[in-house]
Amino acid sequence: MRFYRSAVGRGVFSLMEITVVVVVLGVVGTIVGPRMSRGASPSPFVGEQVLVGNLRMMREAIASYAADHGGRIPTGSAEQVVAQLTQYTDVQGGVSAKKRGRYQLGPYLGQIPPLPVGIHRGAATVGLVGSPGEAGWVYDASSGRVRANAGEHESDAIGRPYAAY
Repeated sequence: MRFYRSAVGRGVFSLMEITVVVVVLGVVGTIVGPRMSRGASPSPFVGEQVLVGNLRMMREAIASYAADHGGRIPTGSAEQVVAQLTQYTDVQGGVSAKKRGRYQLGPYLGQIPPLPVGIHRGAATVGLVGSPGEAGWVYDASSGRVRANAGEHESDAIGRPYAAY
């Protein structure tokens, strides 16, 4: 304790103290540096990872809807399907923006996520099979399947079409 007080009182650091600080900073730099540089440039696979996550989330929402509605999946126009997933519903699939009375089920999604890849990237809308238009996602009301609205020429780094995810 006496040495510490005398060193602080003098306003100087010993060579040993400086060496310890430099070594600690070097260790921290070797751990943190690569992690920070990974965040600086996005991975070429980020879009595919987000696509997989968004598809999983939407498919789970459709499965939850079916479980709550006696096995029935969302049906109707694209707008009705989106409403059935993002608002409160009754057992028959009727929609309400507020939880009241018979509208006690859902919502299953907060909002439709934007498509992260392809020519329709950023589109947070749903289109039906056969007429998806500029929608980000294509929904098949007969099977409950949802996929990215991407052409077969749009694919990931290994050649798998985004529409096949």
